[in-house]
Amino acid sequence: MAEKTTYTELWEKDLIEVLYKRFSAVVKPFELPLLDIIIEKSSEIFKDKSDLSMFEIGAGTGKYTSVILHGIATGHHITYTGIDVSSAQQKQFEENSKNFPENVEVSEYTLSSWQEYNVTKQYDLVLAQHSWYGIRGAPENFEKIKEILADKGVCFIMLNPKGNISHIAMENNGE
Repeated sequence: MAEKTTYTELWEKDLIEVLYKRFSAVVKPFELPLLDIIIEKSSEIFKDKSDLSMFEIGAGTGKYTSVILHGIATGHHITYTGIDVSSAQQKQFEENSKNFPENVEVSEYTLSSWQEYNVTKQYDLVLAQHSWYGIRGAPENFEKIKEILADKGVCFIMLNPKGNISHIAMENNGE
């Protein structure tokens, strides 16, 4: 049996256009309701906080980030930091971030994996939307998330319960 390529390896090989097309076809039906939950819960948790710091693992193109930021930005100044392994994603993020709310400051978008990134501060909100599949060594990486969460900070990790969504996306596209 041939070994499947990991999620991170697919991004690193810059197969972004092919992968993202497959990925989007599988994710689309349930993505927006999940984003609504993140927006609703974040709005509740941070309702009395004027300054928010946000860190995103697997920041991607910023398309879904923009939905979340528009949903929670009212009444907050948000400082955003994101990482991703794909330079193609980063280029698209730069375009999409031009449409972020005015009170959102993108302080950093770094090409890096979660395992290699050296986080030096704490964040109120940490997101990992369909990026956790490419992260190896779950126990120590969950510890790393706990370390970067500010007091009363929250983390949302969005996963498909059936496993690596990239493989599901490829299978659903007849490959």
